[in-house]
Amino acid sequence: MPSLTKVERERRDALIINLFLSGQRESVIARRVNLSAKRVHQIVDEQLAIASERFGLISQKALVVSNERLEMLLKGIWNKAVSGEDTKATEVARRLLEQQAKLYNIAADVPTRFAPMGDNELTDEVDDLRKYRARHHPQEASTA
Repeated sequence: MPSLTKVERERRDALIINLFLSGQRESVIARRVNLSAKRVHQIVDEQLAIASERFGLISQKALVVSNERLEMLLKGIWNKAVSGEDTKATEVARRLLEQQAKLYNIAADVPTRFAPMGDNELTDEVDDLRKYRARHHPQEASTA
């Protein structure tokens, strides 16, 4: 059997992994490409390893992009949020921090002590955060 060129081998390997991912059994693929089932299995393993490396790089880049976007949003709203004068900014910052915690898989699956405001409550007429806490947790509001 004549040896394949690099391009031909790459095409064959791409065909093998596509057939495998389409649900074909390795023995059927082996007959189609005129290789042993063992060799087809090796090629599938190699192609999956290559795909895994590529996926890892893509995932890392996506993580960096997502984090940078969240950081930009947080920087834009942080001063308003921590001043305590803009409850909408405080809630938006809380949501952004929650998203960031999920992104890094550090979000606790524990219910929050204070009910988050819903989107329908994020208006200019909303009472400030201290009034909310005073209504729902008066013992904490008196110590704050």
